[in-house]
Amino acid sequence: MDGVVICFWLTIIAIVGLIFAKAMVLHMIRGERAGRRRQRRDDLTVIADPARKSARK
Repeated sequence: MDGVVICFWLTIIAIVGLIFAKAMVLHMIRGERAGRRRQRRDDLTVIADPARKSARK
């Protein structure tokens, strides 16, 4: 019985690991576009937040 439970948990961990690895690979492939998008969002927050804008100067 214990062996079945251990195999069950190892299978779940393996599946989650594969999903995470796939997400990381996709993130690395799209890193260029995602980085540009994130930069634009940071600029918008700086414009919206005067305190942060003055701190960055």
